Order: sequence, then C-alpha cells, then structure tokens
Amino acid sequence: MHIWMPLVVTGTGSEVYTRSLAELLRRRGHTVTLDIVAHRYQYMPWLTPISPPESTDVILANSWNAAAFQRRSLPLVSVCHLVVHDPRLVRFKGKLQKIFHRYFVLPMEKASIKAAHVNVAVSALVARQMCMILGAKDPIVILNGVDTDFFSPLFEHAGPREEVAKGDGPLRVLFVGKPSMRKGIDVVAEIARRLGKRIDLTFVGRPPGATLLHPPGTYLGPLDREGVRDAYRNSDLLLIPSRMEGLPLVALEAMSCGVPIATFANNGASEIVTDETGIVCGQEDIDCLVASIDAYRRNPQMRMHVARSARRYILEHARQELWVDQTEAALRQAIALARKN
Repeated sequence: MHIWMPLVVTGTGSEVYTRSLAELLRRRGHTVTLDIVAHRYQYMPWLTPISPPESTDVILANSWNAAAFQRRSLPLVSVCHLVVHDPRLVRFKGKLQKIFHRYFVLPMEKASIKAAHVNVAVSALVARQMCMILGAKDPIVILNGVDTDFFSPLFEHAGPREEVAKGDGPLRVLFVGKPSMRKGIDVVAEIARRLGKRIDLTFVGRPPGATLLHPPGTYLGPLDREGVRDAYRNSDLLLIPSRMEGLPLVALEAMSCGVPIATFANNGASEIVTDETGIVCGQEDIDCLVASIDAYRRNPQMRMHVARSARRYILEHARQELWVDQTEAALRQAIALARKN
C-alpha cells in the first residue's frame, strides 16, 4: 500500500504515535508519505500546502483534521486519541481553548467521523465517547503499541532490582508529561503532602508553570527516548492521576519496563491496569490513591509480582507488531469499503 499520512506538528503523544506508526509501516514494506506541516495549521488544516501523491492508496490522519486532508475521494482512516469535548473536561479549559474546541475542533472531528471509511479509537473509552459525542458508528479499537525490546525491565537483564527486593527507602514515584490540572498536578501535590518522605517523586517533562502547583521532587525536564526509559527503570511506580486520557503512551512504555501504574478509573489508562498490573482508584478518590501507594510501598514482594505482571500484559496485548497488524487491517478495510461505494 501507498499510505499518505499528513501530520500537523503538535508536540503531543498523537504526533509521536503518527511518526512511530509511519516508520513501522515502512518496515512492513509499505510506501509511506509522511507530510509534516507547521503547528499553526491546526487552526486551518484545509489551507495546508500539501496533497497526497498520485499513487496514494489510502489516507491515515488524526481526527482533528482528517476531513480537511481527504482528497480525490481516497479511502480515509481517521484516528481519535481523546475526545476533548467530554463535559468532564470543561472545568480544566481556558476561555480560548473552549472556543477553539467548540468552534474549530468539534465541527472538524464530526466531519472526519462522517468522511472516514474506518474510524479508529485508541481505547474503549475513546470509542464510547466517539459514539456518544461525535456520532461515530462502530469505531475500531486499536491499542497503541510499544517497542518491548527497547522498553524492557532491568529484571530481565540483571535480575531483580536490589532495592525492590529489600524494600528499603522511599517508594520511587514517577510523573511523565505536561503538568496541568487535567493531568492531575494538584493530585500529585496532595499525594506528596500526605506521604512526605515515604515517596521520592521524579518529574519528566516541562516543569509546572508559575500558576500551577509545584510538588516537591526532582525535575529532570524533557528527556530523549533513552532518558525516559532510564527514568522508568529507576522508578517503582508511574503516577497517572489524569481526569481524562485516551490511552497514554507513557503507561504502555512504563508497564513494558516493568513499572506498574497508579491511576483513576474512567480514563483510558485504567483500561490496562488491574490489581495485577497496578493501582486503580475511583475518580478523584485521592484517599484511595494515597492508601494504596503506601501499602504498595510496604510490600516489596507484591511490587515485584505486579512489575512482572505489568510487563507480561504489554507483551500479550500491546506489542508494536499487534498495533501494526491491526492498523494494516483497518487500512485494507478502508480501501475495500471505498471500492464498494
């Protein structure tokens, strides 16, 4: 297949998704044209100075702009990473963001859903939101994939980590990503306040802005791929206290490194976390998170068991090979449906 993948630069997980998928599809022998355009075009994607090559068989694009990129009635696969129009997110948006989402993103996403021959959701939660809010019918759920060879746990290379086996010292808790109220930076601060020296917090990514809470911990700033992997490997738990996520790639990467997740229910991360692979508490139940994290800290044997279970889950459900297999099937399905019409 010749796959055209237009990409508006955003610096978000959806951009990482697109770039990674393009490379993996190339390795499968497909011709992939990845056309990258400046961030400013997210406000007017129909004006981007790009078009699919003549030999294009199918288009794969983000739901925020897929309809704007459809050309010559080519088969279209639209991928939705997070439905930002969920009412639960309103209180975490600024005025300008509300306007942008309501009057620019929402109409475009509805148009993309309608234009696409196949709609893909990255989690069951996103699929439900697509149906309820965007009017999608039967979206396909394809979990993001992770490079399990690169993102691998230390215990597969050099035996169990000594500090985990002993259970000495504070629990090493990691937060990866852009700190914001939607992503629960206030929850992180409250957990840090309650647990104090019982946990050792590390942050990867840009530090909180001046108007946000600044929990005590080590701030490493943005890291390259190897640096992020090292941060996972040097942690006991990844904290994802987000109010809403589609399916964060950091959750898959951390679990692939044998690092369990602590998160709230009703977001995409909670779909891959069970008692065997981490901690899931009710939405906004900070008491539960604090108690569960502290109990986890006190039980090093359970930590190792859960770490191995998290790794095993990713190997069974979220390997890159599975991601590409299912994406190839979706692309072929779009081509077949376009031919019927």
